[in-house]
Amino acid sequence: NIGVGFAIPIEQVKVTADQILRTGKARYPVIGAQVRTGSIDGGGAEIDSVSPGTPADDSGLRKGDVITEIDGSRVTDGIALIVAIRAHQPGEQVEFTVVRDGDEHTVEVTLAGEVD
Repeated sequence: NIGVGFAIPIEQVKVTADQILRTGKARYPVIGAQVRTGSIDGGGAEIDSVSPGTPADDSGLRKGDVITEIDGSRVTDGIALIVAIRAHQPGEQVEFTVVRDGDEHTVEVTLAGEVD
């Protein structure tokens, strides 16, 4: 990733460092869906697929849904969604605003965790 820069919030660094020191592993939040990482004109994150038995599946998210907000903060694309999810911890419940077939819905998702 030469030439690509990004910032990690200090709170996330503290939590991750604490997890590694306590358990030797770091857990990060996931929903169990794949999203397009390219922009769809800044209109949200489009879901490409949802894995069965995951938080995304349990909350009713489907392929083609476009996530436009998480906990009231705008999501412009797939990368923004990943960053927004990673600002939370596994086990937290977050609220997604989703556009499906032109209609806007609110979906509650309880984040799962994976080990890094």
